[in-house]
Amino acid sequence: MRRVFEVLLSDINGKRRDAYKQIAIKNGTTLQAVETLAGEKAMQKTPSGQYIKDASDNWVQK
Repeated sequence: MRRVFEVLLSDINGKRRDAYKQIAIKNGTTLQAVETLAGEKAMQKTPSGQYIKDASDNWVQK
C-alpha cells in the first residue's frame, strides 16, 4: 500500500511542477519563484492550529 501512495504522490507532485513551469514561462520568472509564492500562499491559507513545514523543513504549529 505504501508503494501505491508513493507513486500517486510522485505523479501529483510531477503534475504540479509541470503546471508551475508553465506559469513561470508565461510570467517570465523562475520555477523557484513560482514554487516559493505557491508555498507562501498555501501557508497563509492554512488555519491556525494546523502543522506546516517551515523553511528549515521542520513541522511547526501555525
